[in-house]
Amino acid sequence: MPSSSEMWQEVISGPEARALYRAGRAGDAVRLVMRSCYPGAAAAGPGEAAGLVTALVHRLLAEAHVPSQRKASHRGVEVDVAVPGLRGLDANPGGVLLVCIPGTSDPAEISRIVGSYRRIQPVPGNVWAVLPGPGDAPCRSFTAGPDGGTLPGFLESVRGFAGSRGPSLAG
Repeated sequence: MPSSSEMWQEVISGPEARALYRAGRAGDAVRLVMRSCYPGAAAAGPGEAAGLVTALVHRLLAEAHVPSQRKASHRGVEVDVAVPGLRGLDANPGGVLLVCIPGTSDPAEISRIVGSYRRIQPVPGNVWAVLPGPGDAPCRSFTAGPDGGTLPGFLESVRGFAGSRGPSLAG
């Protein structure tokens, strides 16, 4: 029997989701994945839901050809996603977006994680969170849910960031 992450990958990168990505319907792809996978992941706990959300965020960025760096460390802080990457963070913090995907729904822990990101990213608006379920974060955030939550708007928001502050996403 395949593991839960293998099952998610089948849906996230399956033919129906790929067709939606190619058609420019990333929000619909997110809703498809969340309807198919989120209930089981959420029932297994916030860590499983965060694993699903992390896999989906990485797929969205890859399908949209958004330059990003994943699972990297900067000045002792583990960063889940940096757009376009951590390399320019010290020289041009306004051009770098940091996205945390906490494996918890605990507000205090989410605040601690966001605080660690803000220690290395001096532009407060350039720290976002993608939460594995309903919740709140002390920064711009997107939430996952069985209907997609607010996660369907994540990719367009990242594109908006990159188009206004970061590298061109053309091509």
